[in-house]
Amino acid sequence: NITDKEMPNIGGIELCKQIRSIYTNNEKAIIGISGATSSNLSALFLKNGANDYLYKPFNSEEFYCRISQTVD
Repeated sequence: NITDKEMPNIGGIELCKQIRSIYTNNEKAIIGISGATSSNLSALFLKNGANDYLYKPFNSEEFYCRISQTVD
């Protein structure tokens, strides 16, 4: 799953918490993304269950590398 911090119905961090309450890291991978400049946002995503985090905008090569590493 890929989730953004800012989404219409639920924030990405809350979604991470909900997914992790059901699935382990080995069962489902989560990558958080955001264009926000908060210095602790990546830590918040990781603490709440994300496997990785990307700041937007990101280049496609980095995006595909992160997905590949997370899936492996």
